[in-house]
Amino acid sequence: MVFSQTQPEDIYSTAHLTTMNPITFVWKLAIYLLIACLWGLFIWGFFGWNVSYQQVGDVPTTLVQSVYVFSEPLEIPSISADDTYMKVDLYATWDSPTVSLGIATELEVEKCPVGNQCTFSDLDFVAYGNNESLTWRFVSGSYNFVAGGYDEQGFINIDYNLDIVFAWPSLLIMGIACCIFTPILLWCSKCGSK
Repeated sequence: MVFSQTQPEDIYSTAHLTTMNPITFVWKLAIYLLIACLWGLFIWGFFGWNVSYQQVGDVPTTLVQSVYVFSEPLEIPSISADDTYMKVDLYATWDSPTVSLGIATELEVEKCPVGNQCTFSDLDFVAYGNNESLTWRFVSGSYNFVAGGYDEQGFINIDYNLDIVFAWPSLLIMGIACCIFTPILLWCSKCGSK
């Protein structure tokens, strides 16, 4: 007659698995999800994300010297408003070859209140384009589009995309946080299972 032998550690591991209560399971699951979120955010910071916006503005139908200041400021997500921790690259395109487009600070725009005949030479721009496109690395502040030239339709559509990635201080902080909290959370998950 042959008797099967079961190792003590096998009995322990089997009993441990079968007696895991729902609270312990939820605790472990929450810990692992938190670790995954930490590392996911860190990796996501390298690749970043893209946000798209559109503005429509009136322009003259014939060539004049004055410029048109868009009343709405550029939309920048609040999480990206500080260029110390985020890098934001703006890519703008518009649908009229006879229109030039610039980006000016709020202080510069105040030089051209409604009704004032400002020209491009009256303003200092942080970015400028005259080939239906412009690019610009965002710096903290408030900005408006300024259009010059004309279009037979009397308006232009501006499509602009923001490519947002973490700047190196953010990546450094996230990397340190991941390295510190991952072993702590793993230790906590073991404590919760006892």
